[in-house]
Amino acid sequence: MTALQEPEAREPESPKPVSTEIPRPASAEIPKPASAEIPKPVPAEIKDVQSPIPEPPAPPASPPPAIKPPVGVASARDGRYTVQVGAFRSPDNARSLSQRLISAGFPANVASVPSRKGGTLHRVYIGRFVNHAKADPVQAAVRARGFDAIVVTLD
Repeated sequence: MTALQEPEAREPESPKPVSTEIPRPASAEIPKPASAEIPKPVPAEIKDVQSPIPEPPAPPASPPPAIKPPVGVASARDGRYTVQVGAFRSPDNARSLSQRLISAGFPANVASVPSRKGGTLHRVYIGRFVNHAKADPVQAAVRARGFDAIVVTLD
């Protein structure tokens, strides 16, 4: 038999260094994506954008028709009832409401009366009526146009 031979002592191998480089393709140049270039807009045909300013419409040849009082409105001297649409301490507020009512087709008026608490109250009213029943349809018409209204007795 053969004698056991001792293995030769070897020196441990040192570890091989690991490369940290990322392998690149054969072509070192990186291609740009096709959409990297933004196409410039092509100007459309330029048209003349200046247009003449239209002239305002001519005023009507005849004045607007007079506002007719609603059916059942008595003369200013007759009647004990009226349709009150507002009461204000400020005469400007009363006039403003009166103008809005006139624009809506109602023959509105403003009456300035002494207030019970002192000062003056400016009442906006429509017509004078001989009875409550004659004032009711006017009150309904005023309310239908979006205004608050009550029938009151004149003192």
